[in-house]
Amino acid sequence: MASDAKALRAAVAALLRLAGRDVDKDPDLVRTPERVAEVWQREFLAGYDMDPARILGEPVLGRADPDVVVVGGLRFHAMCPHHLLPIEGSRM
Repeated sequence: MASDAKALRAAVAALLRLAGRDVDKDPDLVRTPERVAEVWQREFLAGYDMDPARILGEPVLGRADPDVVVVGGLRFHAMCPHHLLPIEGSRM
């Protein structure tokens, strides 16, 4: 499901208001809902719309056990579903 930029901006503004921040009057928060929505769509949630088969390419065939696939050195980023914070790492 593709994200809804307008709804995401509104949700961020609502979150800030519920946290006691005046999004409309605080100069430090000018365009914050737009910036947060953009980075979430472009960075944090971008992988959910990707096709793993397209990214990883064709499997290596001719191995002794065709059911085992080992891919190393992959960098990844994800979103912690419990805290809504980004996680980055690599798998060797």
